[in-house]
Amino acid sequence: MARLFAGKPDKGLAIEYRIQAMDQLLASGALPSWSMPKQEDGSVLIAEPVWKAAAVEPLLLRGKTPYFDKEQFLTRALALAEPEGDA
Repeated sequence: MARLFAGKPDKGLAIEYRIQAMDQLLASGALPSWSMPKQEDGSVLIAEPVWKAAAVEPLLLRGKTPYFDKEQFLTRALALAEPEGDA
């Protein structure tokens, strides 16, 4: 993050915290319909609305550990999801 946001350490830290908070939700199983199982290379495919929610949802801290309120996060991701089809 330091290289990507040279001269803007707060921005890099904010992004890192948001990714950590999103990872906690994924690891807890709170987003089963929004992600695919871990791939062979260790990556996890995550639906776009989850990334969008992670960018705008209020970030909370428990001590030095960042997290998102699970219910608010899921509500936000659902609101950001675009429906497929015409039905």
